[in-house]
Formats: sequence, C-alpha cells, structure tokens
Amino acid sequence: MPQSNNLVQKSPLNLRKIQNDIDEFKIEISEKKTQSASELNQISNYYYQPKFFAKNSENQEFDQQVEEQYKREVNIFEQHDKGQFELILRTILISLPNVFSFASLWILNFSNLKVAEIFKNEDYISAYAMSFMWGNALGYALITCLNNGLQVMAAQAIGSKQFNLVSVYYQRSQILNFIALIFLTGLLIKTDFIFSFFCTPEVSKYSQEFIDGYIPSLYFYVIFDSTRSIFNSYKIYSVPNYLLLFTYSIHFIWIYLFMKYMDFGMLGLGIGRSVTEFLNMACLLLVLNFFGFFKNIDFMWTKQAFQNLWGYLKFSIPMGSILYLDWIASDLQTIFVAALKDKSQLAGHSAFVSIFLLYVVCSLGLSITIVSFIGQAIGKKDVAQCRKIMQTGILTSFFISGMISFISYLLEDFSADLFTNTPGARQNFLKCYKIFNYITIHGTSLQQIMGALLRSSANQNKAFFVPFTGYFILGSYSINQEQGQNQIEEKTLEEVRQDSLEQKLEADNFFERKDLNQIQMVFKIIWVSFPNVFNFASLWILNFSNVYVTESFKEENYVNAYALSFMWGNALGFAVINCFNNGLSAMSAQAIGSNQYDLVSSYYQRSQALNYLILIFSSVLMLNTNYVFQLFTDKEVADLSQEFMWGYVPSLFFYVIFDSTRNIFNAHKSYTIPNSQLLFTYSLHYLWVWLFMKKFDLQMFGLGLSRTITEAINAILIISILKIGELFKEIKLLWSKQAFKNWWGYIKFSIPMGSVLYLDWVASDLQTIFVSSMNEKEQFAGHSAFVSIFLLYVVMPLGLSITIITFMGQAIGKKDINQCKKITSVGILASLLITILISIISFFLKDIQANFFTSTEAQNKYFQVCYEINNYFILHFQGLAMISGSILRVSGQQNIGFYVPLISYFIIGIPLQYVLVFTLELKLYGAWISYGISVFITAVFFTVKVIYIDWNKALNKVDQIIQKQVKMLQQTENKNNMSLYKRLECENNYENDDLEAKL
Repeated sequence: MPQSNNLVQKSPLNLRKIQNDIDEFKIEISEKKTQSASELNQISNYYYQPKFFAKNSENQEFDQQVEEQYKREVNIFEQHDKGQFELILRTILISLPNVFSFASLWILNFSNLKVAEIFKNEDYISAYAMSFMWGNALGYALITCLNNGLQVMAAQAIGSKQFNLVSVYYQRSQILNFIALIFLTGLLIKTDFIFSFFCTPEVSKYSQEFIDGYIPSLYFYVIFDSTRSIFNSYKIYSVPNYLLLFTYSIHFIWIYLFMKYMDFGMLGLGIGRSVTEFLNMACLLLVLNFFGFFKNIDFMWTKQAFQNLWGYLKFSIPMGSILYLDWIASDLQTIFVAALKDKSQLAGHSAFVSIFLLYVVCSLGLSITIVSFIGQAIGKKDVAQCRKIMQTGILTSFFISGMISFISYLLEDFSADLFTNTPGARQNFLKCYKIFNYITIHGTSLQQIMGALLRSSANQNKAFFVPFTGYFILGSYSINQEQGQNQIEEKTLEEVRQDSLEQKLEADNFFERKDLNQIQMVFKIIWVSFPNVFNFASLWILNFSNVYVTESFKEENYVNAYALSFMWGNALGFAVINCFNNGLSAMSAQAIGSNQYDLVSSYYQRSQALNYLILIFSSVLMLNTNYVFQLFTDKEVADLSQEFMWGYVPSLFFYVIFDSTRNIFNAHKSYTIPNSQLLFTYSLHYLWVWLFMKKFDLQMFGLGLSRTITEAINAILIISILKIGELFKEIKLLWSKQAFKNWWGYIKFSIPMGSVLYLDWVASDLQTIFVSSMNEKEQFAGHSAFVSIFLLYVVMPLGLSITIITFMGQAIGKKDINQCKKITSVGILASLLITILISIISFFLKDIQANFFTSTEAQNKYFQVCYEINNYFILHFQGLAMISGSILRVSGQQNIGFYVPLISYFIIGIPLQYVLVFTLELKLYGAWISYGISVFITAVFFTVKVIYIDWNKALNKVDQIIQKQVKMLQQTENKNNMSLYKRLECENNYENDDLEAKL
C-alpha cells in the first residue's frame, strides 16, 4: 500500500482525487450489496481481465487465443517493443471507428439537406437549419455531453475492476438524460411560438412540424449513445460506430419515403430521424444480447441508479462540457454571420460550415480513443502508461492536423468549386477555408486531445471553465468581417448546374461537326467509348477477384462450384438483366433524340418491373440449384453451389436498379459516372470477398454475399449521384401506373434489341459444356484458362457497341439521315481498327500469356490453340458482329438482330459443334472452329444488312413506333385525368349536398 500511495502522489494526473471518488462509490455500493462475498470474489476473478464475449466455446485454447489477440490489438501502450511512431500509427488505426462515428453525422445532415432541397422551398431549408440547431442545442448535444462523462468515468472504473460502478454510471446517465429531456421537451413542443419572435410564420410552422417528428429520436438516442459509451470505455469501438455509419448512410431512404413519397413534408424529415435512431437503438441492444457482451454489467435499472444523482452529475457534466460548448459556440457564430445580412458572406460561411465536421472528425475520434485508454490506465494507477498515452495523443494530434492541412491545401480550389455556385460565395468560402486550414485546425485538434486528457484526469472543472471563458466571455468566435461588401453578380443555382454537370457529362456529338474527317471521327468515338470499355473490364476484375480468393482455399470443389454457379447465375440473372436493359438504352436514346422524355420514364419503369418479375421466377430455380446440379455433378459441388447462390441472389435485385439507371446515363451519352463507379466498386470487391469468405469463414456463402454487398453499393451510389446532382430531372424514376401497362409493346422491342449479347453469352457457355463433356482434362484446362481472359479481348468492341447505340439512337430520334450514315461507317471502321490492333498486340503477348495462365506443358499447348483461333479469326468477325448488330437493333431491325444469332449459334452452331467435336473427333479444335463459324455467319449477315439498310424507311418505322408509344401514354394519362376529374366532381357534389342538408 505505501508503494501505491507513492505512485499516486507522484502522478502528474492527480490520481489520488480519482481514487477517492472511486472509493466513495465503492463504499456506497458495498452497503447495498445483496450478493455473498464468495460470489463477488468469483466475479472479480472471472473479470480480472475485461472479457467481452460469454464463454460459450468449449475449447479453452481458442478462448485463450482470443484473449491474447485482444491484448495485442488493444493494450498497445503496455507493449514496450513499440516505438513512438508506431504507437501514433496504431492509435490512428484504432481510432478509425470513432472517426466514422462523427463522419456519419455529416452524412446524416447532408442527406437531410439534399432531400429538403428537392422541394425548392426556401422556407423548408430555413426551417430545417433553425430547428436542427435548436434540436441539437436542447437534445442531441446535451445527451452527447452527459454520455461523454459516462465514458470517462466508466473507463476509470473498468481500469480498477469496479464493474458494479460501471452499471451504476450507465443507469444514472440514462435517468438524468431522460429527466432532462422531459423538461426540454416542453420547450421543443413550443418551437413555433419561440421561433415566431424572429422567424416568419411559415418557417415557425415548418420548424414545429420537424420537431414533432424529431422528439422521439432523442429518447431512442439516449439508450443507443449510453450503450455505445460502455462499448467505447471497454475500447470496443468498431461495433457501435460501424452500425451508426451504416444506419446514417441509409437514412436518406427514410426521409425520402416519409418526406417526399408519403408527402409528410417537414414532419416526415423528423420522423425519418426517429426511425434511424430507433434502428440504432434496436440493433445495438440486439448485438449486446445476442453476442453476450458485458455479462458483468447490469443494464436494467436498479434502486442504486436513483441515488446520489448529484454526485454523478457534478463529475459528468464538466467532463462532457467541452463538446457541448464548442457546438453552441459554432451555432452562435452562424447567428452572428447571419446578422450581417450579407447574402454572399452567409452563403460562403454556410458552405464551409457544411463540411466543417469533415475536418475535425479525426481529432474528435482520436479524443474518444484517448479518453478510453487513459481512463483505464488511471483506474489501474499506471503512471508510466498515462504519460505514454499523453505524449502519443499530443503528437498524434499534430500529425493528423498537419496531414489534413496539407491535403486541404491541395483541394482548396476543388472544394470551392464543388460547394459554391457564385463568385461571391466562393470568395467568402475561401476566406473561411484558409483561416481554418492554416490556423484554426491545429488549435482545434490540440484542444480536443488536451480536453480529453484533462477531463479523464480529474481536471474536469478546468475542461469546463476554460472553453466557457474562451468561447463566450472573451468572444474568440466573434465576427470580424466587414459589412457591405460589393455584391457580385451571381448565377442562379439552375444555371450553374446546367453549366457544370449535365453539359460536362454529356459526350460531345462530334458527328454534327463538319471540320472532322472520318479518320478523326474514328479516333474520337474510340476515345468516347473508353468508359464503356471500363464497364466490361470491371466484370473481368470482379471474376478474377472471386477466382483468386476461391483458389486460395486449395479446394478443387470450391473452384468447380464457383465456375458452375457463376455460369448458372449469369444465365438466369445477370445476362437476362443486361438483355432487357440493353434494349432500354437503345429505346431511351431514340426517345431522347425525339424529346419524348415521358416515354423514357415509361421505358425505365417497365424495364425494372419486368426484370423483377422475371427474377422472381428465376430465383426459384437459383434457390434450388443443388437439386438441378445433382443431375450432372457430385453432391458436394452441388451443395457448395447452393451456398453461393443463397448469398448471390439478392445481388441481382440490386443490379436491376444500378443497370437500368446506368442505361439512362448511357442514353444521354453520359458514360463516365456509372462506368467509372463500377470500375471502382468492382476493384474493391476483393475486400468483401476476403472479409466474408476468409476472415468471417462464411466460405461459398460469403463469396455470394460479397457480390450482393458490391451491387448494393453500386445501386445506392448511382441513385445518390442522380439525386444529389439533380441529373435528368425530366425523367421520373419512381414507379407509376405506366410501369405496369403495355408490357408486350415494350417486350417485343426490348428483347430482340438486347438478345444478341444474351445469345452470345449462352453460346459461349454451351461451348464450355461441350469441351467439359469430352473428358479431356488437359484440353478442358487449356480452354478454361483462355476463357478466363476471353472477355479482355472483346471489351473494346463491346464498349464501342454501347456508344454506337446511344449516338445512333439519338440521331434516329432526330431523323438525321446523314448523321446515321456517318455513324454507321465510322462504327464499322473503328471496329476493324480496334480488332486489328488487339490482334497485333496479342501476337506478341502470346507466349507471355500462355506461360502466365497455364501450369503444364499440355495445358499451355491447348491454351495456344484457343488463343490462335480467336486471335486470327473469331476476334475480327465478333467485333464486326457487335457493331453491326448494335446498328440494326437501334434502327428498327431488332428482329434480324434476334433471329440471325439464334439460327447461327444454336440451329447451325450446336449440331456443327457436335459433329466437329465428337463425330470428326476434332475435340477442342472443333469446339472453337464451330464457334468461329457461327460468329462469321452472324457478322456477314449483320454487315450486309447494315450496308443495304434503307434509312428513310428505318427512320419512319422508328418514328411510328415512338409516336404509337407516345399516343398510348397520352391516352393513359387522359384516362387518369378523367377518373381524377370524376372523383373530384363526385366529392364536390357530395360536399354541396351535405351543405344543402345542413342549411
């Protein structure tokens, strides 16, 4: 004991004061204990080291490994082999979940603003800004303040192994939060009355509507945030904070649903927040109970929770006050700027404030980590560790602020262009940006860390009075800018968006230019097609990631199961969706060319509805994959394939949303955004595969689940981009009655238009089945090796064909015959140029690729067989078939685009393949020669038909189709308007009759 007292006296962190506080609570708890001494002793021994999971495992060695891993990951300051720089990096890494927690707040606020802006109502924006600030000051910030104190005190108690204290702190925090909220709710429900003193009646009314829906969220947030503070005090940051990041990322769904779709207005915006906070609370409590976290803490309220509330309050409020005071000071700063009555200054300030949180999330997240680490170290009376944490925290603060400042310097002009839309706002945005980036950020970062150290070391009163004096008495946040700046002529938001987004996104229609010759146009169209090339190249990256991780298991059945189920899923899902949506791209381009945007909306909705209908039926087959596969493969492979399909099937429903929306971009000749996004997400796909398949050991189910996550991200991103950028506002993305009408009129054009890709895909799969049925392992291995890179040889022609469809579609919609002829000749020349260049490059890379993708001499030999037949024969005609086919499909010749490949690939191709492979015993040679003949027949028929196409007749035919669709659309709208008129007339008559009866 004397030695312990010595340590306390020498501590620069005032450990004696903390120990006295803990001893007081220990005496209080001991007086009310109902458990026997032996039970308490048993609990103390069991929880000597913090354990998070109930010991359900019978394997003690495994439990020991988990504990050792925990020590390695979390107790970094107890490891003497770590250098200072490594400690800084490890601290930053551990803090990332806390950083995401604060970043998610920005996502939530950004979602609210963007959905509110959809209504084009300035009163909505003003009401949201005022009520959000009001709700934060009286609710959210106050809860965070009290629970920040809870985290500090709980971490100290955990460090000293006083887990009963943690239970009492948790319960008291919730009780005090609820008591405060009950009183503050009285103010919140009178928001309209309070706001009426300084706001217009409309803003006051809308603010009250928002607060009415917002109030329940505060009660849900109390439970979530207090529970999260317990996780944080145990240094388990990832579970609650990643949950928060996920729920806040999907928050826009609820606000769009309630505010826009259900037309609740500002009330819906508040309800959306309540739904999100309820999900946070429910999910975290489920995780807490399901996984058995913190068995040593009593989360249910007891009598002790209602005693000595002042003793808890006098420590917790000063501990958490710095965040609250900083928050309020920032709000007051905005009020001062608004009082200047200078729109350009307020616009610049508001634009910077909207991203301000992004610059401090790192220091805020780091401060939460420091609180937990130093709290536990103080509880253990470990002076050396306290000093190490203090030193590392301060150095990390400077390191983070320096890095952010440097990156911000590079992004200065980009940020100004992105977040402002007028010269005046940009100028004032840059003033705020530079002052913060070069001066304020370093002080803010250091303040967060030093404040965390002070309030964790029993100096909470200093952490309260210093910022109170600095922010409010000294007025360090006063406004120094001059009023009455010269107003700069500003463009409207609509003009800026038109200049900076849609015009920049749309590819230049160089076919209308007369200063370009044909060769220049060939290179132009190849260049424009590169984003579409990335689209198909990204598919190869995705498949390569799947195969690479699957092969790392060294299980042949895994590889076979993936190959079969991937082919099966493509045939029943992915390829079907592409078929429908390829037709959507062609028909939408025609409608856009003729300025029939309502027709584009109808096509978009019908495409999604039909895709979902087909997927419902095909999902039945995919979810019974094991029964189908057992007919021709062994049971283990069939069962593994079924596991993959369980995770894979939901991805198809997400892909419908992404691909149909992408085709709307393509129809507008805006190729860059969706295809670059796809390349990015498919490049990241490897992370999800590795995480779910290997790290979480979900194996084949994890492989399918990773595809679902990737496609869900694609769908969310592309819809978010569409909404945030307000692109293609003339197109209605939400389903209407039109989505369920005249399906046959859509199907008979869309299926033939998109069929050539599907038929080619299925023909390639049938070729693989023929080769596998030869029972020649070396030949099949060589064939499979080449098929794995086959897509790389056709990505350029495929990407070019998508470009041709949209350019030609718009030209046909405009009835521009000269442009149609020009696109045809340029497309064919570009196809020949591309395939010749690919063939030459492939000739020089043959040996390199053969050696890289094969492992035996025989496999190498058969790989080169496939390689040479494709490179010298198939490649050129396949490119020609793709370009000619795309021209035919979009010019009203879609039936030829359907029947020719059907005959060549299946009616001629399958019997020919059987004869060459089995009857003449050419085997692998026969399979590829027969496939090449089918491609040759298709290319010749398509090219001849394109050369002799009657463009006057073709354009009139397409115009008749469009006018017929428009007429049907108008008839439906007239019927809807008539039925609405009759309903209103009936209601009016009823009201008149009712009025007469009353009179």
